[in-house]
Amino acid sequence: MQQALRELEADGLVESRRGRHGGTFVMGPAAGDPALAPLLAEARAARADVAEALTFRAAIEPAAAALAATRRDERDLDRLRGAVEATVSAGDDDEAFMRHDTAFHLAIGVAGRNRFLLEAIERERLELNRVFPLLPGSAAWHSRSAAEHAGILDAIETADADAARAAMTLHVTHSADSVLALLGALGSG
Repeated sequence: MQQALRELEADGLVESRRGRHGGTFVMGPAAGDPALAPLLAEARAARADVAEALTFRAAIEPAAAALAATRRDERDLDRLRGAVEATVSAGDDDEAFMRHDTAFHLAIGVAGRNRFLLEAIERERLELNRVFPLLPGSAAWHSRSAAEHAGILDAIETADADAARAAMTLHVTHSADSVLALLGALGSG
C-alpha cells in the first residue's frame, strides 16, 4: 500500500502532508478538473463496492489466467498479443490504454473457455472501471502495467498455469493497492 501511495504521489495524483492537519489528499488533474468531480464523488460513494470488487477480482482473475494457460488456442494468443501491443503503443493516451487493458483481461476470460469466469471478469471490470480512470496515467504507470501484462502473456503462451496465476496475482495486487490508496486519499468528501 505504501508503494502504491508513493506511485500516486510521484504521478501528482495525491499529496502527503505531515502535521496536525496532515494526511493524503487528492491533487493534480483529478482534484482540479471539474469534469472529474462526478467521478470522484462516484468513487467516494462506491468505496465499499469497489473494495468488494477488488477482493472478487483477486480470486477470479488469477484462476482465469491459469485456465487460459491450459486451454488457449492460437487465436486467443493472437488476441492477447494484440492487446499487450496496443497497451504499449497507447503511450500517454489514458482512454486508449484503458480500452486495451480491458480487452486484455477479457481476452483471458475468453481463452479460459469458461463462460462463468468470463462473465465474472466482465462484471468486476464494470465495477472497477468506475475508479480506474482516476488512477495516474503516467508513462511509468502504463509501462509497469504493460510489463505485467507481458509476464502474464508469457506464462499463458508457455502453458504454465502456475506462472500465469502468479503473474496475474501480482498484477491485480498492484492495481488493488493503487485503487485502495486512491480511495483512502479521497476521504469522505
